[in-house]
Amino acid sequence: MPRSIKLMSALPIKGAFAETIGPSLKAAGIESSVEWLPTKLILERLMQNEACDVVFALDDGMDTLTKAGKLDASSSISIVSSGYGLAVRAGDPHPRVGDVDALRATLLAARSVAFSKTGASGIYFDSVLNQLGIADRVKERATIIDSGLTAETLLTRQADIAIQQISELLSVAGIEIVGPFPAPLQQTIRFSAAVSNLVEDVSNAKRVLAALVSPAAAVSYRKFGLIPLF
Repeated sequence: MPRSIKLMSALPIKGAFAETIGPSLKAAGIESSVEWLPTKLILERLMQNEACDVVFALDDGMDTLTKAGKLDASSSISIVSSGYGLAVRAGDPHPRVGDVDALRATLLAARSVAFSKTGASGIYFDSVLNQLGIADRVKERATIIDSGLTAETLLTRQADIAIQQISELLSVAGIEIVGPFPAPLQQTIRFSAAVSNLVEDVSNAKRVLAALVSPAAAVSYRKFGLIPLF
């Protein structure tokens, strides 16, 4: 029986992977397993020489891993770009977030805002709160998770607003996107994928990369609020 291809992947493509990429790999006879982690934790794990075959992460993180000799630079390929947004539980009122003042008022009025401690979105949101001058007031009643999908806290009513990349928010059923961050506060981030230098099955690892940039994957990425870069 062929060995399963192991991926370490940041969360933005989780919805598209479940919908399109994973099933296409299975149909092609490629068994795959994915560990969904923030880029920061992927770096920590690979810097400790943890074995995996394919990595999908923020470009900055991929550059760091490549310079450290953890990835095959010749295999690297740009996959998607993403932006940040807000979500509420499906059926809940949508607060105003269309400009900076509206977003500030919405965050201050929220019972609890959910964001991640180690993910790119949470790290960036922390800087947004400081820029808005409301960090202490929002954090004192925030729902801060170590990693994972912040919108899941909406379903349990731990929080009434979730902050994350729009693609990650859309990976959770039962939520609704309120909108992206207003333009002055928005940040577009890029993700790429590459084969690990500890890969055991180079041929199938490269087939996984091909699946990540297939036309079907591009359609699914757009559905989940991502912009294909291929």
